[in-house]
Amino acid sequence: MFLSYSRKDSEFVDRLELSLNERGITTWKNRSDIPGGDNWVKMIEEAVRACEMMLVVLSPQSVISTYVQKEYIYAGQMLKMVIPLRYQKMMPSCPKA
Repeated sequence: MFLSYSRKDSEFVDRLELSLNERGITTWKNRSDIPGGDNWVKMIEEAVRACEMMLVVLSPQSVISTYVQKEYIYAGQMLKMVIPLRYQKMMPSCPKA
C-alpha cells in the first residue's frame, strides 16, 4: 500500500504505518523508502505502479500539497484504488446564523 501524505503529518503517518504493518499490510512511503541521491520522482512513480492501492492521508497540509496531488493523480492514471483517510478537518465550521 502506497502512503501519500504531507511531511507535516509524518508523526501520524508513522503510527499509521506501524499499525498497518502489524496487521500484515506492506506499506511504502517516500520518506523512508528512497535512498539518498536517488531520483525520487522516478522512485515514486515505480512505487505507485508496483502497489495494489494508495492510501491518501487528508489534512489541511496534504490537500494543498502539489506532491500529494501528483501522486494520487498518477495512481488514478495507473487505475490504482485510491483510499482517502481524513486525518484532520480540512475546512473550519460554518459560522452560526
